[in-house]
Formats: sequence, structure tokens, C-alpha cells
Amino acid sequence: MNDLYEEKWGALKSEIDGRTQGGEELFLAIKDYYEVYDGRLPYWLGSLYNAEIGGFHYSLSSRDNEEVTTDRGTFKLLPDIESSFQALSILSSSGMMKDFSELPEKMREGLKSFVCSLQDKDTGFIIHPQWRELMADVEGKSGNADIMWKARRGRDMMWAEGICERLGFSLPYPTAYERLMCESEGEKTAASSDLPDYLLSRERLINYLDSLNWETDAYYAGNMVASQGRLFLAAGLADIAADYLTEKQNKESGLWGSVGGYAAINAYLKITGMYNELKLPIPNAHRAAESVIACATTEERAATVCYQYNVWYSVRNILNSLRTYGGTEGEEQALEITRKLLVTAPAAIRKTKEKLLTFKKADGSFSYYPHGTADHSQGMPVAIKGSNEGDLNASVICTTGITGNIFETLGLREFMIPLFGEGAFDKFKIAAKM
Repeated sequence: MNDLYEEKWGALKSEIDGRTQGGEELFLAIKDYYEVYDGRLPYWLGSLYNAEIGGFHYSLSSRDNEEVTTDRGTFKLLPDIESSFQALSILSSSGMMKDFSELPEKMREGLKSFVCSLQDKDTGFIIHPQWRELMADVEGKSGNADIMWKARRGRDMMWAEGICERLGFSLPYPTAYERLMCESEGEKTAASSDLPDYLLSRERLINYLDSLNWETDAYYAGNMVASQGRLFLAAGLADIAADYLTEKQNKESGLWGSVGGYAAINAYLKITGMYNELKLPIPNAHRAAESVIACATTEERAATVCYQYNVWYSVRNILNSLRTYGGTEGEEQALEITRKLLVTAPAAIRKTKEKLLTFKKADGSFSYYPHGTADHSQGMPVAIKGSNEGDLNASVICTTGITGNIFETLGLREFMIPLFGEGAFDKFKIAAKM
């Protein structure tokens, strides 16, 4: 370990010791947690970059195979915008880069060209060529396929805007959001017939929300809604969506749905993400805190990498909402939650490490499931089925996602230690052939 890392660890220890009694246990838990990460992941990450196209592949099986056959047909395996955004997130938040100016110019230009090439001129949405035919086939049909497609489209628009913001360029055409917010004398009207019909009126939106299962599958319902938060805002229907969600909440527990454990927390994260997107307070946030924190040390098996990530992120959402919208009472509630969290944090961090290791692969990456990748992402084929490999979605969650939220919830974000050590960015560039 070099002097810079020794200095950073020393600063973290001093900060923890100054805040809480028994800080040594928390510090040692964090230091032990960092043993999860090593220098192999930067090589893996760089190897996923496709210089010819300008984007990142989802996984090695996506990179190494031209196509995949599913029960819905045969599809090309190409780089995608979500994986590209996630690769940039790992680079910037893990300590590999200080800022995006360090990204090789050739890669910056490649990403810009890739992102801009995906925007549909007629709708403003991001449409991947490998999925265009599949999306057209399911659009407007009843059932989960059409709902998942809408979520995929909303997420991809969000990732595109995120990459544009990070690398400092603009999309070539007005986005779907901008078209929806076409203003006439201060009134917002739908600007494109290609937008979902449930964005055209209060009644249609409520009918759409009613079609989702908020009782026994609140996670799925929440994911569908959270991925379209920007569209609700643009359509002037944000308050309608928020009121609907609040009505569905269990006011005593602060959660949604009738299922407990991880399932409840998974749903909670998705749904509260909607309030964050709409810049609205999360109702009864303080009441959900106890259930969320208890899940951090549960013995319940984590079926996916999202389970433990969702716990830490949910605590972060609760604290942010209370501090932002709760006034003096909210600040006091956030302080009390933080006190309780500091007591359980060492055990929670140790349990998080234990569960993360079940997803780690030999190349330093992480898989979505304990024994393999998710071969579909938001309903779209992205990898070879049955591949026991890491993927970018799982790897960003298991690295900067969970670690960043641990430091954030403990109020230690500025003391976060880089994950991969000295020379990690050079390893990435070598693998990316930059």
C-alpha cells in the first residue's frame, strides 16, 4: 500500500473515531470489506469496450458472440447504452479517474458517436438496432412485454442524458421529454403521437397504474413507474403519479405491498426513486427506516446483487428525504436513524461483504445471480443464457453502488477510499487498447 492510501485510511479512521465510541470496530469492518476488490476488475472493464462501435458490451459473452437466439428470435449482441453509462460510473466513482477529462479522447469521441447514433429522429427516444424489431413487435400489446419495453425505453433515455452530461455533448434531436414539454401559452401538450397514450390524461395514467400489481409484486410495479418518472414530469402528471403511490403505501410501516423481507425493500427503493425523480418528499420515510436497516443484517439469501444494494440505497433515500423536506423534525429523525445505523453498521458491512462474495467471479467482476449473469435486461436479450460470468449491471452495483451508499449513509462520503489501487486506470486503458 502506497503512502497516499495510508494517508486516506488514516483520515478515515480519525473521522470515525471522532464521531462515535467504539469506532475501531466500524473502521476494521470497512477495511475488511475492501478485501472484496482487487486489481483484476479494471482489466475486465476495459476489455468490454468496443472501439469500432464506441460503446461497452454488457458482458464477455456479449463481446465474444455475434448473436443470441431466444424464444422470441435471434438478436445481435452489441454494446448498449446502459452498460456504457455503468462503465463510466465505475471509472469515475471508484477512484480510477479524477474526472472525465482523463478519458482518452478517442474513447470520448467513440462514446459520443455511439450515443448519438442511437437516437430516433422521429420520437427522440434511444432505440438500439439489435432490439428495434423486438420493440416494434411488442409495442401496444397487452401483457408484461409491452410494459417492460416502456421501462427499457425510459431507462435508455435517462442513460443517454447522463452520458451527454458527463462528457459534455448534446443529442442531435429534441428528446422525448422535450417534445412532451412542448409549451403553448404556458400549457404543456403532447408533442408526439409516438408517446404512450397514458401520458395524455389523468384518467389514462390512473388506468395504467391500476394495471400494475402493487400488492404482491410492488417491486415490478415500482420499477415500471420509476423508469418513467421524467416522462410523468414532462407530461405535467407528476402530482397524479405521486398521489397514486402515496395512496398505495402502508402508512404504518412506510412500505408498499404485502410481501416482507428483501422483497419489500426492493420495492421500496424503486418506488422512492420515483419521489426523488419528482423532487417530492417520501411519505412516512422515518417509519420505513427500521425495516430497511434490519434487512442489512438479515440471514435471508440474496437472490440477486440488488438485494443488499437496495438496502443501503433505501437508507440513503430516507435520510436525504428527511433532511431535504422534513424541516427540523426531519433533521431530528435523520439524526436518530444515523445513530441507530452506526450501532449496526459493523455487522451490516460484514454481512454485505459475505453476500457480495457469492457473486464475485475469477476475473474480479460480479454476476447478477450467484451462479451466472442475467441474460436479459429490462426484457431485452444482452448475453448468452446460462453464462456463469460477470456483467456490467451487477459490477457497478457491487463496486461503486454499494460502497458509495455505505459511505454516504454513514456521512463519510468525502473519506471514501479508491477501490482498485494504484495503476488501475492504466490497466483499464491497456485492456481497452487505448
